[in-house]
Amino acid sequence: MLRKRKAILDRCRDLATFLASGDWLREHRARPFWLLLGWLLVLLVVYLSLTPAPITLPIREGDKFSHAFAYFVLMSWFANLYSSASVRAAFATGFTSLGVILEFVQLWTGYRSFEVTDMAASAFGAVVGWVAAPPRLPNYLSLAERLLAHAITRARGQL
Repeated sequence: MLRKRKAILDRCRDLATFLASGDWLREHRARPFWLLLGWLLVLLVVYLSLTPAPITLPIREGDKFSHAFAYFVLMSWFANLYSSASVRAAFATGFTSLGVILEFVQLWTGYRSFEVTDMAASAFGAVVGWVAAPPRLPNYLSLAERLLAHAITRARGQL
């Protein structure tokens, strides 16, 4: 029992040292993977926006929360990959435009509804995603890479 506790404490200390070092702030090693995943998220948003059977939240105006969350995720994802303000502005503009375009496409489908408030919710999500991006909050993609690399290194050391 003491051995397990000591091992857990050692891992916690190692992780705290690792996080304090700032090594997880470096450039993404898995950048192509993160980009692919990001563009797949964009395709998922397009699909979910146009499917005849969308996912719904069982709360009043749940679709507005869904729109805001989806565009928050998209914007924050790409803002974690690109630090340039001009590139982030281009993504914010692009995602806001995507939200507007998808609303018009929904109008033309005949089975989805067109709502200006959905456009506003999408734009709001994109803005919040940009505002919450690094350096205001940690770069979660870099952190995920570093934590995974750290875990793999620790696991190899114990083999």
